[in-house]
Amino acid sequence: MKAAFAIEAMGDKPRAATYYGLACKHREWTGCGILGQMEVQGDGIPAAPQRGLKRLLNVCREHGIGRGCVEAGIAWERGEVGGSDLFRAQLLYQEGCKARIPEQLGCDHAARLAATKP
Repeated sequence: MKAAFAIEAMGDKPRAATYYGLACKHREWTGCGILGQMEVQGDGIPAAPQRGLKRLLNVCREHGIGRGCVEAGIAWERGEVGGSDLFRAQLLYQEGCKARIPEQLGCDHAARLAATKP
């Protein structure tokens, strides 16, 4: 993972994505999540939103890392994976907030969306 971070910091996102992919294959779930974000956004690599979304949900639901659900929620809220869906985003934020390794950002985003509902 350190190599992937260093390569990304140098600006070589395609090569960093390769290293994040290797980290993912070796069950380093943080690397999987970062690769999922890159795939959803097409950040330095060709966009593959559905594959990235699947990767993020796996990180959260199968491995208990709330950040995966939060990033998936952000993708739904922004419409990066097939149109904006605030209801789905809200559910994912809540799931990330309650994960085995919870993500406070999910709690914050869930509260923000709840406050905007009539």
